[in-house]
Amino acid sequence: ADLPAQSSPLFDFVFRSLALGPTSLPRAGIQALSDAMARPVPAGAIRLNTAAARIGGDNAVHSADGGMVRARAVVVATEGPAAVRLLGGELVPKPEGDRGSTTLYFGFEGRAPVEEPLLMLNGEGKGV
Repeated sequence: ADLPAQSSPLFDFVFRSLALGPTSLPRAGIQALSDAMARPVPAGAIRLNTAAARIGGDNAVHSADGGMVRARAVVVATEGPAAVRLLGGELVPKPEGDRGSTTLYFGFEGRAPVEEPLLMLNGEGKGV
């Protein structure tokens, strides 16, 4: 989105979080969040390693292997093209002013170049 259409409160929140303390992923990786959410759920209530093929209007989730599960509610948390495929058409209602984002992860071998908790920005204005 053009800069004037972007949310300054969201920027303030993210930048403040980065400035005030360490931001990180769980030591065990991002999967640890899903594991923590699944812990209180009864055994067998979650299907793992099962790709969803489509979601019916009656909250039926049809899997790629031919299975089907009905739910009180279905949350589709994926990028737009996959959501359109799962839902069988355009997103309704289409989000106004929807915004995309890209996350880049960089890594290197060895020690960090600085010890202080710093946020390093590309000051050349050329982007990545």
